[in-house]
Amino acid sequence: MNHRISLRIFSVLLVIGIVSPAWARSRRVDEGDFDKSKAINLKLMFKKGRVYFVESRSKIVQKINMGGQSMNTDIDVTKCHRESVEDVADDVGTLGLEYDRMAMRFSMPMMGSQSYDSEGDDGANSADLRKIFEPMLHKPMTMELSRGGDVKSFSGMDKIRDAVSKNAGVNMMWMQMQAAYTNEAAKLEFGDSRFQFIPKKPVSVGDTWSVESTREMPGLGSAATTKTNYKLADIKMYDFEGKQRRVAVIEYEGTVEGAPSKNGPAAGPAPSIDSGTTSGTILFDLKRGMPIRNQREASMKLKMSGGPAGNMAVDVNVTETTDVLSKAARDAQRTESKKKSEGDSDHPTTSN
Repeated sequence: MNHRISLRIFSVLLVIGIVSPAWARSRRVDEGDFDKSKAINLKLMFKKGRVYFVESRSKIVQKINMGGQSMNTDIDVTKCHRESVEDVADDVGTLGLEYDRMAMRFSMPMMGSQSYDSEGDDGANSADLRKIFEPMLHKPMTMELSRGGDVKSFSGMDKIRDAVSKNAGVNMMWMQMQAAYTNEAAKLEFGDSRFQFIPKKPVSVGDTWSVESTREMPGLGSAATTKTNYKLADIKMYDFEGKQRRVAVIEYEGTVEGAPSKNGPAAGPAPSIDSGTTSGTILFDLKRGMPIRNQREASMKLKMSGGPAGNMAVDVNVTETTDVLSKAARDAQRTESKKKSEGDSDHPTTSN
């Protein structure tokens, strides 16, 4: 029961974007002087044929207090996906997406420690995780996205979910995680939560704006309402893979609260959101019209009453960094991972 609750909470974090957060082109501003007093239009722009990678590294620490006992879970997740601009029409870009790397390492009560990395993990691959993540790799997904960050459509994730379900068989981990791998959840992960910061009008340094949204939380007894305040804090030069780029520095902080679910209460005992906070900094490349880094911290409190072991309280803390990588940088990563994996193969460890 305890490990199922931990995995359910993890799937919730994926959907809400607390673990999570398009890239394009605008006028040339990397060189020369820049007047910070002038308003700038932070909009996505799309260049057909552009290919890049988005890598997210998350560390999640959750503490469960239930029935007078305390249980700690540590989870490290690395995801990297490829994005390509397939078409551009009427200020809407059609993006092709596919997972390029999946990695997870966790230590969980009653389940011990497991790890998996599609690019090698010192031989300590978990069979359960491998059955989940391998079918996800290099499978096509499509997203239509406006310059203002509105997702017009998303497809492909439902097929990936079905393929994983077929491959995983009776897999308790996947049973708890699969709610985070639907077209609707992917629309949030790849689009809505990443680009909701884009303001509706031009902004100058010092300007602020706010965004509020309510989202369904599969597996919970409630939805979640997020309220986020953004500020254009500065415009500065930033080193991106050895090249200087002019970026808008966007700082943000927000809250998460439970809200009634339009689907009604969850079937059986389920944790609900008590409260949460998030804060971080986004770097938006002004020349290319794309966010190239998002560093954030988040915390959330969950609660459940009347479960088999009595009342439960959960504290979750997350740190996450999301970076855009060029194709050259991603190729270099793969080469380095291959060298490491080949070196580790000379000293194999026992797999689960």
